[in-house]
Amino acid sequence: MDKELFKKLIDEKPLTAEEALELDEALESDACEQVAHMVAAQHDDAPSLEWRSELNEKLSSETRKGRKAWFWGVGAAVSTGAAATLMFLAMFNAPISEGPQGGNVADNTAAQTDTLEDLLIEEHQQAMNQEQLGLYVSFEDGSGF
Repeated sequence: MDKELFKKLIDEKPLTAEEALELDEALESDACEQVAHMVAAQHDDAPSLEWRSELNEKLSSETRKGRKAWFWGVGAAVSTGAAATLMFLAMFNAPISEGPQGGNVADNTAAQTDTLEDLLIEEHQQAMNQEQLGLYVSFEDGSGF
């Protein structure tokens, strides 16, 4: 077999009819048949695939453990972030209670409606505050001091 034919085979270029005939003759020669018999007589050293199966099992078990740990870590981080976000939203969106407006007490009470219910509630609250401070003493007949 010449070098040009060998180069065409390596480059996978198409062969002419003459080159194909030359290749067939070279492959059917005694030297090629001897090499073919020697290769066929070789002991098949195909390794057992048991070690590969065991390795795959070990790798898959390690992968599962890693995924669980990753899931718990990410899950905890997401939960903590969500809780912190909700806390900040609740803090900053809560209505701000304002104390009494400036001015004297007469101005604040004048802004309220003077219905009987409002006056009774206000009187009761003042009496309760005075009683807690020890300034209001109730008698048995229900009249105050």
